[in-house]
Amino acid sequence: MRLVNWRALVVGAVGFGLAACGDDVTVTPPAPTITLNPTSLTCTTGQTVAVGVTVTGGSNTSIAFASGGSNLTVTPAGASGATVVCNTAGAGVINVTVTSNGQTFPATIPVTINAAQSNVLAVQISQGSATVSVGGTTTLAATVSLAPGAPANTSTAVTWTSGDPTIATVNSTTGVVTGVKAGTTTITASSVANPNLKATIPVTVTAQSLVQSLTVGSSTLTLQVGQTSQIATTVTLAPGAPAGTSTGVTCTSSTTSVATISGGTTSPCTITAVSAGQSVITVKSVADTNIRQTIGLTVGALAPVRLTIQSVDVIGPNGRQPADLTNVGGNLFLTMNLDPGDNRPDSVVVVIGGQRVNCQTFTAQLAAAYRAALQNGSADVAPITCQLNTSQFNSTTGVPLVTNGQQPLSATVFFHTGTTGTGPGTQQTATIQQILTVNNASGFFVNVANTPSASQAAVNATGQATGPQGVLWRAGDITVTVLPVNFTPVVNPGTQSFTISLQDANGIVEQRTASATSGAASYSVTFPGGSGDVFNPNGDPLGQRSLAGYTSPNAGIAPAFNPQGIYTGGGTLVVVGTQAGTGNTTVLNAAGQPAGFNGGFGNTVASPIFIDNQNPQPAINFGNPTAGPPSANFANTGTSFVGFINGGFNFQNSLTPQFLVTANNILSGTTTANPDFGGVDRVSVQFFAGSSTSATTLTGGTAITTGSQLAPNASNTAFNVAISLVDALGNRRNQRVGSGVGGGPLTINATGTAVSGNQFVSFGVDVAAPTVQQTAGFTQNTVTTNGAPLTFQFAGADETGFGLNPILVTVSRTARISSTTTPVGNQPDVASNSSLTTSAPGTYCAISADAAGNLTFADTPGGTCAPIAVAGSITLPGNANGQYSITAQARDQAGNVSTSVTRIVVVDAKAPFAGGISLPQVITGNQPANFTVAASDNLELGSVSASIGYTGTLNLRYPPVAIGTAFDNVFTANNQAIALTVPNFVRSIAFTSAAGAPGSPIIASEVSAIVADLANNTAVATVQIPRNNIAGTPQSFATGSVVSNLITFSLQAFTGNNAPGNAITISGGGTANTATSATIQTVQTGTAGTFISPFQRIELYVNTGLGPNGAPTYQFIGSIPAGLVQDNPAAFPGQRVITSSFTLTSATTPLIFAPQGGQNTYDVIAVGVSANGDALIAGPIQVNVIP
Repeated sequence: MRLVNWRALVVGAVGFGLAACGDDVTVTPPAPTITLNPTSLTCTTGQTVAVGVTVTGGSNTSIAFASGGSNLTVTPAGASGATVVCNTAGAGVINVTVTSNGQTFPATIPVTINAAQSNVLAVQISQGSATVSVGGTTTLAATVSLAPGAPANTSTAVTWTSGDPTIATVNSTTGVVTGVKAGTTTITASSVANPNLKATIPVTVTAQSLVQSLTVGSSTLTLQVGQTSQIATTVTLAPGAPAGTSTGVTCTSSTTSVATISGGTTSPCTITAVSAGQSVITVKSVADTNIRQTIGLTVGALAPVRLTIQSVDVIGPNGRQPADLTNVGGNLFLTMNLDPGDNRPDSVVVVIGGQRVNCQTFTAQLAAAYRAALQNGSADVAPITCQLNTSQFNSTTGVPLVTNGQQPLSATVFFHTGTTGTGPGTQQTATIQQILTVNNASGFFVNVANTPSASQAAVNATGQATGPQGVLWRAGDITVTVLPVNFTPVVNPGTQSFTISLQDANGIVEQRTASATSGAASYSVTFPGGSGDVFNPNGDPLGQRSLAGYTSPNAGIAPAFNPQGIYTGGGTLVVVGTQAGTGNTTVLNAAGQPAGFNGGFGNTVASPIFIDNQNPQPAINFGNPTAGPPSANFANTGTSFVGFINGGFNFQNSLTPQFLVTANNILSGTTTANPDFGGVDRVSVQFFAGSSTSATTLTGGTAITTGSQLAPNASNTAFNVAISLVDALGNRRNQRVGSGVGGGPLTINATGTAVSGNQFVSFGVDVAAPTVQQTAGFTQNTVTTNGAPLTFQFAGADETGFGLNPILVTVSRTARISSTTTPVGNQPDVASNSSLTTSAPGTYCAISADAAGNLTFADTPGGTCAPIAVAGSITLPGNANGQYSITAQARDQAGNVSTSVTRIVVVDAKAPFAGGISLPQVITGNQPANFTVAASDNLELGSVSASIGYTGTLNLRYPPVAIGTAFDNVFTANNQAIALTVPNFVRSIAFTSAAGAPGSPIIASEVSAIVADLANNTAVATVQIPRNNIAGTPQSFATGSVVSNLITFSLQAFTGNNAPGNAITISGGGTANTATSATIQTVQTGTAGTFISPFQRIELYVNTGLGPNGAPTYQFIGSIPAGLVQDNPAAFPGQRVITSSFTLTSATTPLIFAPQGGQNTYDVIAVGVSANGDALIAGPIQVNVIP
């Protein structure tokens, strides 16, 4: 379509005409051509269409689209188009604005919107209505029906909404409804394809049940009367039930006369069966009473308890026998039968008169076993046996529990109803048919009591204790009480007078008259205990003895005293009346009077009373029974014992009290156990120390056991000592510690209760250990000796001094020959069958020493060497071959022991044996030469060394090679061929002149083997070396004879910056202003510029004495390192000088020793050895060594 604006055209024409006339005019551009596509639009609701505009003939063009109403939605699409959505039916317009050439040109597109035909026919919810509980959920479903011809992609989904979300909510896509609170609302499903189509249903939200389920253990139950049963319930709460919702239950019984209910809500319900019948038990949930369960209960009747008495017995001559029910007394034995039925028995009680006995008490387990025995047939009626004493009485008043005459006997069973015993308590009684006639004899009840003294009460508050015989002993005052006992009631028996006698095997000890006890029916008398030191074991006539200091002699062993019962038989100690009773005597007559006095008879206690008022026996000595206190600590001054003890001194062990075996003054032997005069015994011993001289004062302090409890001091009389002897009853004796003359026993008095002649013990306390040192003999820790006796002298130092033989020496042989056969070398140590060859090291011991210190040894297989006390010195025999350990300690008077000094000594009194030497066929200079020597020793070889002799001149001895090891506690007797190697054989030697010029060579002529044992005993074997065995011809070191052109070879020595010389003096470090080392220097000279040393090595040797061939022997002490080479030194113009140095000290150089005093002198030579093994000797120089 083309739209033409005529007005624009007219204006344009007029403008053109004016311009043609030549006037100034404004030319308006022609209007653009606007084409709308479409020019009008028809659509249906919901449809989306596109529109566009084409503009021609313009410039700087822009196009804008806008909706002319709400039923259209216009959205620009590109520079010249738009998208139109047709919303609702009706007329509409799309406004188009074109801007071109700076002008605006509006246009419109009319729109007609028709209602679209729906693709959805209907929406339907599957459920017509819905119910959900609060917190619960339910899922709804909806069906969307599409119209015929609807596009395939038409949505069938719905959108869910709730009419009241406060009552119920719904998930908009899933349709899940959740109850919020009780009430009614609607749920709507709207089609997504056509929201105008929807469906709605009512939804009811109900209140939630808090309980999901309730269960009980069983729906039926059977009980017996008296039984109880708990109801097991389980309440399961509904999901979502609030926290704290009760899971309790309540229970009710339909028939409370049959069963009752207790408990419930927070505790289980308990059913109690009351009577036979039936009832319904209803159980309801507390949280929801509509939730309930029922239990059908049946209650059965109980079988009753049955108790019968089977028999009544007494003890007759032949054991148990039926009682004569018309004449019973003493102990009765009642047998009963009990059938508990359906009940739980608690106890069975028998009663006669005032006597009541609980015969049987049942635990729940015993009651169940009782019923089971009846039910399974193992027992028809289980018997119960009960002992009943008809003769018991009150020991204070004398009133019997059962009086003579006819007495009913009843037996009662107490029980709880129901087999579990949960029913109410009740009782049932069974009584025998006849009445018992009781007939017990009246008599006296005699009671003995005692009151301890103050000292006894401190040990034993009751004054009673069990003695060595296993019976009860008493001490202190003895009170005897006589109580008349009347089984037949008596009216006013009156007051009587009794004589009480205490007697033992020797007769009456003491006799007193008893008087009536105020306010009581008894009579009593007290025998005072008295002093503890009045004693005579032989027995005095009547009237001279009492309980004072009394101990029952020969009382015998009897049963323990029994305060219950009536005693009518004979006895030994407590007697009623003036003489012993005859037994079976009627003590009281029918009127209640003491009938025994009419005939002169009394009544005695059946068991003896043991009395000990006697202090323990005194000690007859302390320490040794015949020598007294230990001499290591105490010295006898003639009137006393004085000395020192240390902190470890044990008083009981070192001053052990000694007692006489018998309690008299006859010295019949001693014992360390106090016999206590035959009394209660169990005597304890305590020691006390202090400055007092009173035993009573000393024993009032604190008991001591060791010297560590006392303060150290320097006085040997600072402390006195006493003992306190206390028996089990508290009888006490205090006694100063001491001995008789010279340490012998004390003198005891005639009664055995006191001692005299005491030379008392006093002492000081010294806790500081002494010191010990060796003052003579070898002072090295380990030494060897070749047979001479060895004397060792030891001395101690201490602040308080020493007693007799203060040095403790332990000497043991710590090594032996390992072979059990006779040792080789024809030098046997011990015979092969001696026990010393098989006993363990350390068991061959010095067991004693004489006054001079000479030791005596003994073999103690399996034992341990013990120290022996000596004055200070010991001598080890020179022929006691073996290794010995000598340990010395000082022991002061107090017993303190110093640290030890130990020396190890190897004694070998026999020299070894050296046999022949085998030679190699060829001996090459400066090469190892291997020899073999046959050697042996009775103990063990120590070393072997080789010595090469050069005819008539000297011997060069090489360092020894160790064979055995000293001080390793084992000896190996050697008999073997020993390899002997000279490391670099010196083929020949030559000596230098005084000026140092070389002399002619002297070839090696002999070889010696020096064999030494561990004690340095030596044996030598020598053999000549045939000239043919030595390879080559010795070379001379004379000028011109060798390429080296050696002119001189000399040896010199000096100390510090001193000038060299042929003699020097050094010290071992103990001499002031004397050097402790020296420089040994060799000097070689030859032609300057050409001289080369002829020596491969230079060695130093020291003279150690004459060899076996009579020539001096020089022994190797070290090698000199390579020297300093100088040409044309000032002292040697035109010559080359080679100087080599060696530092010599007594501390590090072998075989050079500093003496303890005086001076040791040594000759040292230098031996230069060529590559062929020929040597040139320079020196000697003299080395003097002082301390």
